[in-house]
Amino acid sequence: MSYYEKVFGATHLARIPVGKEMAKQFNIPENQIEHSTMHGSFSIEGNLILCSYSFGRKITPNEFVSMLIDFNSEDSEDEQKMIDLYNRVVESGEVNVTMPLQKQFWGGKMGTFTDKYDITWMLHSQPYSKM
Repeated sequence: MSYYEKVFGATHLARIPVGKEMAKQFNIPENQIEHSTMHGSFSIEGNLILCSYSFGRKITPNEFVSMLIDFNSEDSEDEQKMIDLYNRVVESGEVNVTMPLQKQFWGGKMGTFTDKYDITWMLHSQPYSKM
């Protein structure tokens, strides 16, 4: 979670580690217990993100699931938060940009990137009054 704090500016980080008994139940090697998270959470620009450890399942990066953070383009402060967040993660050099942040044919703005864990993130703004 420190990666998201450093690169995304995440705040309100909270983590409940996996206990030794639970680690045994899920066959988590003892040397991985301290790095395993039962429940974790953090906030990115006011959006709460929840996470947990894979609990013994093989971690297979895929493109089937993406994280989207939406912003109101009618609120100049909200849209600026999106622009600042996008610039922050791109300038960190810790993400792979897959689509630069730009105006889209549907009227909103959108940019996408993949983080070091192969999670795809989409930043999007649209006029909330037209939703």
